[in-house]
Amino acid sequence: MPTPLIRGNTVRDGPDFGILIERDATPTIEANHIRGNALDGVSIGTRATPTIEANEIHGNSRDGVSIWSQGTAPLIRGDTVRDGKRNGILISKRATPTIEANEIYGNAGFGIWVQDPRSAPVIRRNTFRDGETDSIIVKDGATPTVEATSTSRGMDRNAPQSTL
Repeated sequence: MPTPLIRGNTVRDGPDFGILIERDATPTIEANHIRGNALDGVSIGTRATPTIEANEIHGNSRDGVSIWSQGTAPLIRGDTVRDGKRNGILISKRATPTIEANEIYGNAGFGIWVQDPRSAPVIRRNTFRDGETDSIIVKDGATPTVEATSTSRGMDRNAPQSTL
């Protein structure tokens, strides 16, 4: 079966998610402008393994990218995730994404929030700047791998439940 490709589109001002990917889907989402949606810019769950690459994701009403559900393992690479009303990237419910070479800044919440203590993302070569809070926040017990990442605010490895 061919891999779906979504490239070069503008996805904006939608009443829900900009793009929702779930149920074992494996699309490539590339070089799109995803902005101003009522929920997350991109929401990924239920064992989906997409490639999200070279997108401009900004100004969404919740998270720029949310990754949720065990078995969900997207590659998020070379994107700009900025100016969201919550977090740049939210990782929860045992998700195991690879997040690399992104520029993440200006979000009202955290740059990346590893919310579930059972999640184990790989976070490498990302650049964070101008965040209101910590660049990366990790729920106590989560086991991310963080490599060669540049932050202006720092990383908190013991996020209490009350930060929800």
